[in-house]
Amino acid sequence: MAAKSPIPKHTLTIERGVSSGGTVTLVCRGHIVIDTAEGFKAEVKSLAPQHKVIEADLSNVPYVDSSGLGTVLGAYMSAKSAGCDLKLVKVHPNVRDLLNVTRLASVFEGQGQ
Repeated sequence: MAAKSPIPKHTLTIERGVSSGGTVTLVCRGHIVIDTAEGFKAEVKSLAPQHKVIEADLSNVPYVDSSGLGTVLGAYMSAKSAGCDLKLVKVHPNVRDLLNVTRLASVFEGQGQ
């Protein structure tokens, strides 16, 4: 019997950018799932104390699992406690649907822009 190949882990890359107005943007690519979500939260936590607003561009994030969603919400709350707003922008339609179904779309001001 042939050995099963391991299921590849999902990846998430995050690039930092700054808009002309000085707002920091995290351009995310990949999936925000149990294996990758903590990286997203760590980026937000490291930036939040120095910024009033962080935008997370999710146009290239087609999938977020329940762990990822919980971690994104945790990152939002962590940013808020540091005096920073985390806004989800350019949200992929699949993720926008998830936010609407879970009624979290209204939490992330600016989502879907």
